[in-house]
Amino acid sequence: MAGTILEKENLSAVIYRRMQAHQLRPQDIKQNNACQVVYNRGEYCCFHCHRTWMSNFSWIRVNLKDQRFEYRWKMKCQDCLALNEPKFTIPQFEELADMAICWYKGEDYTFPRTKTAAYRQFRRPHLPILCEKCGWGATECWRYVYQ
Repeated sequence: MAGTILEKENLSAVIYRRMQAHQLRPQDIKQNNACQVVYNRGEYCCFHCHRTWMSNFSWIRVNLKDQRFEYRWKMKCQDCLALNEPKFTIPQFEELADMAICWYKGEDYTFPRTKTAAYRQFRRPHLPILCEKCGWGATECWRYVYQ
């Protein structure tokens, strides 16, 4: 995937620009709602067996006050069960920041590039037992988005 973020780079400029577009400043953010957990399509590449896959529900915690991406929920490789973090492009990080800002403001968010839902009733987006956000099978992380 072109433009993939491979390392945990400082992406505060992305959050800062998106906050400016929404006319928000870091000092406007209330500490108790500063962190928002959001999702986007993420790419995974197993560092152990080099298998690659994607999930439409790759989760990340965004701290709007500190303007940083704090945590990426991991998925296990289906072949070797090694833990891997999702990787996103800069435009995807912008979408993640926009979603976090909208959710902070109590607004709905619609992905600009894909208007169709990633979730399909007949097929689970990923195996819950491989997903940290799903609690390694305790729940299904995508369900609450569509309730």
